[in-house]
Amino acid sequence: MLGSAASYASFTIPGAVVTALVGTEMFGLPARHLWLVLPVIVCAGVALAGLGAVLGLAMPRAEFATVAGQLGMTAVLFLGVIPPSHLPVVLRAARAVVPSTLAVDALAAGLRGHVDATATAWRLGVTLAMGVVALAVASRLLRRAVQQ
Repeated sequence: MLGSAASYASFTIPGAVVTALVGTEMFGLPARHLWLVLPVIVCAGVALAGLGAVLGLAMPRAEFATVAGQLGMTAVLFLGVIPPSHLPVVLRAARAVVPSTLAVDALAAGLRGHVDATATAWRLGVTLAMGVVALAVASRLLRRAVQQ
């Protein structure tokens, strides 16, 4: 699972870097903290790969896993793009449990030019920890599925 995520990331990183560079130029954002793009991609990628693996392996049928994956990614994209202050209270709570939102918040702070090293390290560390836990759970689910 981690190998699949790593191979996907190797194709994702160049596009994300180019998108970040073009976006900062188009919107006049400060580029001095664009280095955050790389750790955000890695941490969020591990977290989302782990969560996706857990959801996929926990589903009783492959069709359900596909639907859950599509709905999950839609929710992750929606909750990651909309600032928390613009969401209803119920969705703010849902946003708080999505693994990648902390990494997105770290990048957003950097693009606004307000990087607090401690807060950024904490956000990325929590995101990475969530991913490691999710991958560990997925590993157990995979072992259980193989033994059946």
